[in-house]
Amino acid sequence: MGAEQGMTEIERLADRRGITRLCHLTPFQNLIHIARGEGLRSTLELSADARTAFTQQDLERLDGHPDHISCSIEYPNVWYLRERRKRATPLQKLFPDWVCVLIEPHHLWRDDTLVCSRNAAARSGADVDSGPAAFEAMYADSVVGSGGRTYTRGAKPDSCPTDDQAEVLVAKQIPLADAKRVVVADSGGGISGASRT
Repeated sequence: MGAEQGMTEIERLADRRGITRLCHLTPFQNLIHIARGEGLRSTLELSADARTAFTQQDLERLDGHPDHISCSIEYPNVWYLRERRKRATPLQKLFPDWVCVLIEPHHLWRDDTLVCSRNAAARSGADVDSGPAAFEAMYADSVVGSGGRTYTRGAKPDSCPTDDQAEVLVAKQIPLADAKRVVVADSGGGISGASRT
């Protein structure tokens, strides 16, 4: 076993798959409270803090876990980003830029982390679960995703879940020290990254 000794089961599985990061999409203007030193905080935590100014994107939180931070594994959930841009309010359209915060992967195997093999809001969060079996379900040969569409592994890298909308829900807070990079769109339409200093 060697290097795997002392690892949790999910950590072992993630290591074998070569998972290097979690991703969290947020409007650029939300970087203010993230960079203040508090890192990423759940909607519930932010709402309880009268000093915090932030723009909540998912007002309904149909997944039923407003005390958790929605993330994806390895790559950002571009489906979510497209949907948010399509449904943007006039105020949100004044600040159209979004960023992707790249997060240390160890939050994936925290005891209070939840996962879902598809969009966590599906069936009002009924598919959200925790533990190694729930983690492995994100990498099943086929997953029925949103709208009943079936996703298969195909040529996906081992690190990427079967459904691109699979979610990791990290409880309460992710420290700034664990937000290792911020990826933004450049003027040419591509992306570029900025490391935390």
